[in-house]
Amino acid sequence: MESATDICYICHGGETEKNMFMNISPCMCTGSNKIHWFCFRILRQKKEKCDICKEDYIYYPLHYDVDNLVVYTSKLYYKSGNVRLKVMLDPQNRRHGKGTVYYDNPGKIKRAEGYYKHDSQEGIWKEYYESGELKAQYQFIDEKKQGIYKEYYKTGELKSESVYKNDNIIGPVKYYNTSGILEYDSKGDYYRMYYECGAVKEEGIKKKSGYQGLWKEYYECGSLKAQGEYKDGIKQGKWKIYEKPVEIEYVDGERILGCASQRH
Repeated sequence: MESATDICYICHGGETEKNMFMNISPCMCTGSNKIHWFCFRILRQKKEKCDICKEDYIYYPLHYDVDNLVVYTSKLYYKSGNVRLKVMLDPQNRRHGKGTVYYDNPGKIKRAEGYYKHDSQEGIWKEYYESGELKAQYQFIDEKKQGIYKEYYKTGELKSESVYKNDNIIGPVKYYNTSGILEYDSKGDYYRMYYECGAVKEEGIKKKSGYQGLWKEYYECGSLKAQGEYKDGIKQGKWKIYEKPVEIEYVDGERILGCASQRH
């Protein structure tokens, strides 16, 4: 048998998964009295003050999410007093439903938005520049980044593209210029730079201190141009330089293309 403290003092019903008790007091009263979220919503529509403590009821905008759970809106703030996060919470105070993150300014400029499911990020999330343009878009499944991650220039062109699996990047990250041409890609510390035609221009290891170890440079036709060692972005030791391949054409034994002046 349920005790008096295990029932709602409005409807006298117990707690169920879809009709949970409020875990905070809706007024200034203290004690073990409990009330369902749904019952409080009905009560709040009828009365503004508690009959016992005579204080105004706290106002929580209530909603129903896709799981039919009652959720309410909460806000977190920067030290400056500006709103940092506006998010839906479930009856257990877990983030659940739509969440919006703001920049630290009084204008409530949106920084990011997406959805939570019982305190875990879920589904499509978007980030924005402070000027309002889309900055990035990606997806969470079970609070882990999954699938394609895209980043954009303020002008709307694709800036970079990568693929995530369980919060880890798989494969190379591709970076584009504002004309949509692939400039370089990277996989960890290994980088490849490209010509506008799409051919590899150079490749090797790049760290914060600059190029490191063996690097190779190529002609647009794909032939090796040079190779050698770097240390902290500075060339070291012996480098091998390779001559650019030249096509030579003959007509009746006379060379008409590929003269010595072209060999540079």
